[in-house]
Amino acid sequence: MASVSKSPDSQSANQAPKREPRPEHPFAHRLRQFHRRHGRFVSDADLSGLAMQLGAPLSQLRSVAGFFEEFREISQPAVSRFCGDLTCVIARGVAATEVVSVGACLGRCDQAPSWTDRFGELHLGIGDDERRIRNLSPEASLTRPLLERDTGSLLASFRREKDPTAAVWSRLGNVQGLERHRKKGERSLVERWRDAAQTEASQRFVVCHADAGNPGTVGNAWLLKHRPQVVIDGMALAGLAVGATEGVICVHHDLPEVFTAVDHAIQAAMESGRLAEGLFEVTVVATFGSHVGGEETALLNAIEGARGEARVRPPEPEIAGLFGLPTVIETAEVFALLPIWLERQRDLGARLITVTPPFSRPGLVEVDASVSLRGVLREAGGDPGDGGKSAFDALLLGGPFGSVAFPENWDLRLDADVLRSNELTPGHWGITPLPVGSDLRALMMSWLDFAARETCGKCTPCRLGPLAAIEMLREPSPVKRARFVEILDTISSTSLCGFGRDFPRPLQQLIDRFGVDRISASAEP
Repeated sequence: MASVSKSPDSQSANQAPKREPRPEHPFAHRLRQFHRRHGRFVSDADLSGLAMQLGAPLSQLRSVAGFFEEFREISQPAVSRFCGDLTCVIARGVAATEVVSVGACLGRCDQAPSWTDRFGELHLGIGDDERRIRNLSPEASLTRPLLERDTGSLLASFRREKDPTAAVWSRLGNVQGLERHRKKGERSLVERWRDAAQTEASQRFVVCHADAGNPGTVGNAWLLKHRPQVVIDGMALAGLAVGATEGVICVHHDLPEVFTAVDHAIQAAMESGRLAEGLFEVTVVATFGSHVGGEETALLNAIEGARGEARVRPPEPEIAGLFGLPTVIETAEVFALLPIWLERQRDLGARLITVTPPFSRPGLVEVDASVSLRGVLREAGGDPGDGGKSAFDALLLGGPFGSVAFPENWDLRLDADVLRSNELTPGHWGITPLPVGSDLRALMMSWLDFAARETCGKCTPCRLGPLAAIEMLREPSPVKRARFVEILDTISSTSLCGFGRDFPRPLQQLIDRFGVDRISASAEP
């Protein structure tokens, strides 16, 4: 049994650092309330009035309002704005990137390309009836309907135990295969959760991170829309494991239908007794759209109503997370799988893979660790079979923070350890194909523009590096490979958080494969 009892040594080593109490006026949330109530952007005069009303420094309000695009006043006339992130850029043709007005990801990656017209109406390249939800796993758990009474019964059975926490750990500590769930290939889920449980604190939190903050994945949003009660039950079980009585679900701000589904599920859970004050409560929060590509500590800052900047680690969120208290932060997928892990006592590596256009059959595919990349490729309509030539040069695996999988990698199993042993990082596990002959210069411009737009600006390499690389690509003179690679290396080796350390990797892989000839008219060594 994996015990969470605290020894004197662990008590002194794992103690949440003292931090200011919860802010009386979470600025970002107050700004959102003002923005929605008045139906306009927040001007400087508005900020002055709010500062007086809240008794808060005007400089702090300006700092938060200037960080999140949602609150910035836009002076240019209303125009159609295309999603400018990788999935939509590739779906509509990367060369088009430089001639249209672009904005941030709209959260509809499997229906790319997406855009809003000048009236704010959303348009999608793929209709709802063209999306496909399929599974390649013999024990599919996420795409097949789960009976909510089953997860509810499991939760109730643990709560009836004399020591619910010990009962959960007696199962969780013995689940086979959980070592797959390592963040950045390091600390396992069990290790992270044990840290949260053993850290001395008056309160703990469970946070469902359902807004990846980077393009190419919609699985977490789909689960919250179609399986919200299962996710909530999983969060409550996690709460039992670590001693938390409060949960927060973060939903992409451009997905109101997901927010509504979660809100209804929370109300139903309260009426049924699954959620209750002092037992476990859940709050749903719409994200602000700028939190460093989904970096966890930046998201926690945004939930608190502060600027979405990454924090220095250590301490990890499990030691000092939301409001400085121990926090378990996982995806909706992990919480949906938790009841299944506890029931079956094994993890087969189940996950939802988002496959995006220009695949002919985009949508969600449930896989486990026995399924290969080629199996997903075939299911999405991208494998010619019988030795035929593929229409794709490569697969972008895991979005801007993942890797590039070339044809020689396509028979690898979708197992995190297998991929890492072949120098592939799965990122968020979405798959976007790169058509043969794609304009890599335009693709890299889009990639770097995403990095420049999403960086919190806290560290110099991440703030200035993407801009320097973009300028090199804009110059009519040949791209000097050594200098371009040096910029990427500097960003990845000196950035504060995973955002800057990870996004250069796929760019470097593309250069190693295709050289600089594909990103400029001519090249110099």
